[in-house]
Amino acid sequence: MRSNIQSSLAKRLRVGLFLAALFLPFGGLVLNWNTTVSLEEKRDLAPLPEVPSGLAELAELPRGMEKFISDHFGFRQELSSLYNLIQLRVLAPKPSRWVVSGDDDWLYMGQSVSYARKNAPLSAKRLEAWATLLRAKRDWLTRRGVRYVFTVAPSKPSIYSSQIPQDLAPAPVSALDQLNGVLTGQSDIPWIDLKSMLLEQVATRQVYHKTDTHWNDTGAALAASAVLRRAAMPGVTPPGLDDFRRRSVSGIGLDLAKMLGLQYMLTEDYEVLSPLGSSPVAIRDRTYLGRDWGPYPARLFSTAGRSGRVAIVGDSFVMATTFTDRIAEQFATGVGVHRDKLSPDSPQDLELLIKAVQPDLIVEELVERNLIRFAPDPKPFLEALAVQ
Repeated sequence: MRSNIQSSLAKRLRVGLFLAALFLPFGGLVLNWNTTVSLEEKRDLAPLPEVPSGLAELAELPRGMEKFISDHFGFRQELSSLYNLIQLRVLAPKPSRWVVSGDDDWLYMGQSVSYARKNAPLSAKRLEAWATLLRAKRDWLTRRGVRYVFTVAPSKPSIYSSQIPQDLAPAPVSALDQLNGVLTGQSDIPWIDLKSMLLEQVATRQVYHKTDTHWNDTGAALAASAVLRRAAMPGVTPPGLDDFRRRSVSGIGLDLAKMLGLQYMLTEDYEVLSPLGSSPVAIRDRTYLGRDWGPYPARLFSTAGRSGRVAIVGDSFVMATTFTDRIAEQFATGVGVHRDKLSPDSPQDLELLIKAVQPDLIVEELVERNLIRFAPDPKPFLEALAVQ
């Protein structure tokens, strides 16, 4: 009798577990149907399709519903994290198309690895266009009394290539190597090569995060000092690493680990730097110059005891790291803005920035992978120079 009762309870338990496994994802979908953004994957989730108003929209409805359910079903992030963990620890060295994992849990942005594998991808015409653009922009800014420095933030695979799986190793000659070859030695071009400097540092100190795509505080400080040396601004002494306090941090994994949902497993130890002297007062302005800055609000700085003004325009290597802080704290006032919202390749946008900041120096940064993605166009500045 007891055996029959136990057997019946076991069957009911199995049925209950089966039904729970079947309906919990649906319940999660109902609870999360209006979620619009995946913070882990850094992308917009597929929206719920609208009611079709015609045959064409009706034909697209199944595809739209499939995308919506795929993005919103319950426990999607937890299951995705489990999948990535299995891929990372058991099956393969690259758990997703977004992130590539290397030796000792070094993580890389998949896009950066993909671009790094292209050998000598820039044509001679494109390289010459870069040189022409930088000269034209320098001349245009000089006429406005503004000094200018341009630099490229090396992608992580260019600095830490030995940790990348062999079948994904970077090509011998990168786009940045090509640009360095053209610009280095041309003193009239306001250019600073950060790759060579950072590679020299790798043997003695870590300059990029293991679980993030960007340089760490040490790398940012070294890069900022190199830019300031190239700018050679009167009264500005580029700081060395001894000019900063160091604080060790043991924390959860950073951006790339979060994209995998494994930030609590792939942890990271790193150092936080702060200046021994005056620290800038910084505020974030989401409506600066009347624009919507999205996830990267403009950063406005003021530092006591300093003189001069600076503007820094770049991508996430400027806006998501302390690179901007290290430059701005050498000036009385400064501003950092994202190039997606204020284009340094537009004379009109730069004119707007100059009127607002009245900078003595403009620093422009571009991440290495975008040397391939975006073609330089000197025409707007050449035309602006011709009519002045």
